Amino acid sequence: DIINVGTIVGMLRLTFGDQYSEIEAMRRQKDEQIENRSKQVDNILEMQRELISDIREQGKRNGMLIDKLLKYTTILISKTTIMDFKDTLHNLANRIDASKDSIQTEEATKNAFIMPFIQSLGYDVFNPTEVIPEMNCDLIKKKGEKIDYAIIKEGEPIMLIECKAWKESLDLHSTQLQKYFVASKAKFGILTNGIIYRFYTDLVKTNIMDDVPFLEVDICNLTSSQIEELEKFQKPNFDVDSILCSASELKYISGIKNAIKNEFSNPSQELIKLLSKKVYDGTMTAKV
Repeated sequence: DIINVGTIVGMLRLTFGDQYSEIEAMRRQKDEQIENRSKQVDNILEMQRELISDIREQGKRNGMLIDKLLKYTTILISKTTIMDFKDTLHNLANRIDASKDSIQTEEATKNAFIMPFIQSLGYDVFNPTEVIPEMNCDLIKKKGEKIDYAIIKEGEPIMLIECKAWKESLDLHSTQLQKYFVASKAKFGILTNGIIYRFYTDLVKTNIMDDVPFLEVDICNLTSSQIEELEKFQKPNFDVDSILCSASELKYISGIKNAIKNEFSNPSQELIKLLSKKVYDGTMTAKV
């Protein structure tokens, strides 16, 4: 006879009833444990996701705080550097006032006034990879020409400094610096007597030094804006493009100031007519 499966299962339950019940109970218990563990795993994963999200948000906030801290630190360092530079220039000005009457030669002027100024810009005057005294600036038709100091960066001159005794006027010496400028790769030339510093570049024609300096300062009478301009020539700050941009602005500002000054000291007919129209409604004549 054919015995169906249901009958066999029923017979087994009758025979092994108690054991079967225990096995069924154990199976259900296992299923519940597995289900509970699955829920625990899901809970742990959810907690991990929330924790990761919190960490990311905190990271963003910390990142913003770090950025702000770095920004404020940079500003503070910059201001401190400016103050240190300002104090150094102030001390140099005091030294010049106190000792200039005892300085009689160009060489003494260089040692007492000009070398300390170069050092204030962050360059080591005793390191030939940074400052070269008496650097050759040979011209095509004339050999043996030397510039008093050349400031060097990456093996190339970036600034040429032509020096005169502190009592000498600089008005007659720019031509000499122009010749040296053409013969070198430097973008800036400085003409100085240790007190007055005139800064030149080639805004009008490449590699031909301009006739007019874009910046002139008196070390003993410096303004805050002039100190900021001088700071751009410091070793850590030196950037050719940035200085050239400032030089162009300073050139035109200086030109406008000089034009206004000349108009006030010797008014042109155009200015007279322009101002007269503001206060006089009648016909303008030579007599008026």
